[in-house]
Amino acid sequence: MTPSDAFLAPVASTATLPAPPSEDLVVLWDDPPVVIVDAAPWSPPPLAAPGPLRPATPPPLPLRAAALVLGGFAAQLVVSGFALRHAPVSIGVAVALAAVVLQYGTMFLLCAFALRRWGGRPLREQISIRPGFAEQRLAATAFLGGLGAIAVTAAVLRHLGVPLASNNPLTGDGGGGVTLSTWLAIAVLGVVMLVAAPVFEELLFRGVVQRALASRMPTVLAVPAQAVLFALFHIEGQRGAGNVGLVAVLTVLGIGLGVVAARSGKGLGGAMLAHSMHNAIAFSIGVAALA
Repeated sequence: MTPSDAFLAPVASTATLPAPPSEDLVVLWDDPPVVIVDAAPWSPPPLAAPGPLRPATPPPLPLRAAALVLGGFAAQLVVSGFALRHAPVSIGVAVALAAVVLQYGTMFLLCAFALRRWGGRPLREQISIRPGFAEQRLAATAFLGGLGAIAVTAAVLRHLGVPLASNNPLTGDGGGGVTLSTWLAIAVLGVVMLVAAPVFEELLFRGVVQRALASRMPTVLAVPAQAVLFALFHIEGQRGAGNVGLVAVLTVLGIGLGVVAARSGKGLGGAMLAHSMHNAIAFSIGVAALA
């Protein structure tokens, strides 16, 4: 029997009552019995009130959390990029897969450390990656709206003569000469684009960076600020001036994903889902070009 059940159940005898604070007792054998302490009615103490419910949104993070994850990830990208450019042999699928595991593994470890160090709660109470129905609807809306916004942005950039490069790794080398190793690389790339990139990039940019920025500025400013950082981390030297247009397009995408994350509280599942759908479009276009 729980304490609440014992309190609510009829009392059969005075032996089941808690000891009163005084020895001057008068027991009236009513049904249930009433205990009089110093000529004043006495009853067991009330049950403790339940504690406050946890808020739907996790606590804010300090700016140093964002600085840690961005600085650490940037350093990892520089080191791995230098190593890959100066590799003595051509990069095979196994080496490329190892580089991907290192990249996203570093991203996850940095985010996990920042959330544990400054989040004040276990990771499962700060981040949720399973989107509910409302988040799924929000992700679908953001995906469709994002496609339109990206198309408009790209059209404006081309009209203004701004160089615009693509960061789709499948559309940069044409479509001839597909070998078995190439298709194996495509399969690995599909897992990266559809699963790894949406999960870990959302964890870093929306789960840590946007939360940290929102602790020092309004959300309406934190969302575009993290979107610019998200776009800048996709710059690659071989694209040259085309990075200008790419940053503009990815900033628009980052704003949409940031809005989904901001509307979802601690949930990142909706932003991850929308991110994966955008990458699925790019992946499908690349595969079609190779085929």
